[in-house]
Amino acid sequence: MKRVLVWSALLVLASVAHAGLEGDIQKVLDDKSMHGKDVGIEIVRLTDGKVIYAKDATTPRRPASNLKLVTTAAALNTLGADFKFRTKLILRGSDLILVGDGDPSLGDAEMLEGTGWGTTTVFQHWAAELKKRGITNVNNVIVDDSVFDDVFLHPKWSASQYMQPHSAEVCGIALNANLINVNVKPGKGAAVVTLDPASRSVEVQNSCVTGRANRVVVTREKDDSTLVVKGEVKSAGMYQVTVHDPAIFAGGALADVLAGQGVEVSGKVIRQRGAGSSGGTVVGVNETGLVAVVSHANKVSQNLYAESICKRLGHAATGEPGSWANGTAAVGAYLKKIGVGDGEFKLNDGCGLSRENGVSPNAVCKVLEANFGGGKSDYLKSLAVGGVDGTLEHRFTQKDLKGKVFAKTGFIEGVSALSGYLDGRDGNWYVFSILINGIPAKSNSIYKDLQEKIVRAVNNPSK
Repeated sequence: MKRVLVWSALLVLASVAHAGLEGDIQKVLDDKSMHGKDVGIEIVRLTDGKVIYAKDATTPRRPASNLKLVTTAAALNTLGADFKFRTKLILRGSDLILVGDGDPSLGDAEMLEGTGWGTTTVFQHWAAELKKRGITNVNNVIVDDSVFDDVFLHPKWSASQYMQPHSAEVCGIALNANLINVNVKPGKGAAVVTLDPASRSVEVQNSCVTGRANRVVVTREKDDSTLVVKGEVKSAGMYQVTVHDPAIFAGGALADVLAGQGVEVSGKVIRQRGAGSSGGTVVGVNETGLVAVVSHANKVSQNLYAESICKRLGHAATGEPGSWANGTAAVGAYLKKIGVGDGEFKLNDGCGLSRENGVSPNAVCKVLEANFGGGKSDYLKSLAVGGVDGTLEHRFTQKDLKGKVFAKTGFIEGVSALSGYLDGRDGNWYVFSILINGIPAKSNSIYKDLQEKIVRAVNNPSK
């Protein structure tokens, strides 16, 4: 009875406090920067599920990276928080088979920072295990990435950005988030180029020379693993680019590590989809928990992680190789399960990079509501915290909001979005989704500020 009375008192106070919220938000919408923009907003008080503000909330809009909220929620609810990605190394005859399970975090230097592990530490452990078993020579390194399909780049992503980290190829086997560091330093005439991680599957054509300035250019063709390094270098630098065909890249890195650890690889690095199901001895297994992958996807807005989750959902739902088609269908099925109508979403990828995506603020809020488990839930903890970490480290730094906003940012050309939770000063929790489409180029900072004003209004509404 006492708890009921407390909640009742909070609701009365909240109702009085939010009487001026509509006017506060209208002031934000009246800003000249908002004129002519396609804006959808919904704000829900979790204590009683009441929508305290809505503007065109059931119309789908491009969500940008706010789509990650939907993809990761679908994974936690469908695969389960205890799910683990399992990458295996199998010895079959004289061949080694690297079997992927869609883990985007294998050897990811960013994820491993502070752990004492490097990009190829897992491979080093496996090499040591082989030597322990008396194996010092193998033939082929076979990669089996059949957990996903062989469409590595989404057809609706920008064709010109295939070398950018946010557009890394999506494959059933990933290494270092499918990125390679190209280290270039001055040499005697020609520049010295090294790769990290090194992979015998990546060729380097180096015409870069030592010079008086740093004008290094690293390129490759869209469907080619050969890196072309041109220009001139004065001082050492690192250039990070995406790799083509991540499974073969990872297999090449494994072969290099094996050779460096005293296990000769006399054959080739080849792909054989389904090879992992045809017998052999498991030499090693690397497991990564879904919760850790979800957290990295949301906190730092990691596209590859969200896309791998999406395709892994598709594989789990169909038994077929995970694809954007069956993955987004699985995410859509989750939305329908929690009561989102067909007309409120259109899904084309898992991270929000495609401009063919559409999700309504109401749909996003329903996802947030369905996954609210208090301040200690895996889902809420996966989000960036205002003024503290992730993509919100430098936002919501004011005393009354720092540590109180748990949200996902979103930006692609023409789109600015923010959705998440607010631990309100009135003792209530709120969910909100603010999707703004049609913004001009290079203006996202303006709309980020306007989003923050809306959240601040929920926390401190006019009387």
